[in-house]
Amino acid sequence: MELARLGVDQPDAPARRRLEQAAAANAILAAIAASDAICCCLLGTRARGQDHREAIALLELARPGSGTAKAKQLRAQSLGRALRVALDLKNEAPYGFDVIGVAQVRKALHAAEALVSAAEDAVQER
Repeated sequence: MELARLGVDQPDAPARRRLEQAAAANAILAAIAASDAICCCLLGTRARGQDHREAIALLELARPGSGTAKAKQLRAQSLGRALRVALDLKNEAPYGFDVIGVAQVRKALHAAEALVSAAEDAVQER
């Protein structure tokens, strides 16, 4: 996540664009890895298919954190949305076909931060 944040603060425009691509790619990979960690810790499995979107449904079955069943369900749905945001940018960021803007990088970072935080909590709960 530290490396992913570097790209959004670079003042040099050409360098910033390259770093934004890398930042988004790193954030997306962090989001996917965090989703896998949450599912492994809480469900004992992770999505294994080629389509990362399969992980969204599985992630929404996990019930991270404490609180009521409803609170856990809402948290899981929020994490599913965060993963969806990251995956929506997946093909654009690492392959560089389209220019990723700062707003998209920030979305990817925000999504990844939510998932990484939940993964850290899930590991500690275990």
